[in-house]
Amino acid sequence: MEKNTFVKPAVAEILEQHYVEARLHVDEERFMELERTLLQSIAQPVYAVVRADAVIPVGDPSFDASSVQILSRLDGAKADEFIDFLRAGLAASGSEVRAQTP
Repeated sequence: MEKNTFVKPAVAEILEQHYVEARLHVDEERFMELERTLLQSIAQPVYAVVRADAVIPVGDPSFDASSVQILSRLDGAKADEFIDFLRAGLAASGSEVRAQTP
């Protein structure tokens, strides 16, 4: 999906203007547990939009996952739904898409 969808002009423009990419590789148990705690899932792939000011401490036993607001979520590689997922995240954050490439 990343090779085909992220490079589409409409998707790339929203990603470049509004998002900072962060990845969680769940090849270690502590990262898998973090995904499970945040998203109640260990599905792959899963995409989530969180607030820019979210603090997600890995391995901190006092971490409260309910303190992280998930603004938008997409389970699986559904390329045709990805732009809607991005727009939903922006809308939930109070932002909007400033420009769109057809």
